[in-house]
Amino acid sequence: MLKSKYMKKILIADDEPSLRSALSELLSDEADYTVFQAEHGVEALQILKDEKIDLMLLDVDMPFLNGVGVVKEIQEKKTEYSQPEILILTNRGDMDMVSEMVTLKMFDYLIKSDHSLDEIIQLVREKLA
Repeated sequence: MLKSKYMKKILIADDEPSLRSALSELLSDEADYTVFQAEHGVEALQILKDEKIDLMLLDVDMPFLNGVGVVKEIQEKKTEYSQPEILILTNRGDMDMVSEMVTLKMFDYLIKSDHSLDEIIQLVREKLA
């Protein structure tokens, strides 16, 4: 019997359906990735509870529970949620929000409008290499 190669699991948590779909489609085409999508923080937490996610692309500004809330929740309840590497994606130049998230540890961030989809995909590849 052949051993199956471990598929890296990526969660895209973003309330912009077009970006979520585009990233998901591009990443799903990669042989080694399984991609999950969440349109808000509460949905992201449920996926983090159910799956061992390796990398989460996390929007800062989402309905129901924002990116800061998601990060605080998974850090406070480490045994309940997978603890992925996190890449913050934001449209906001709100450096206070980004600074708060960076203070919570573990991430890089980028402003969506400053990067192409290809650049984001390349960063994902580098993080999961």
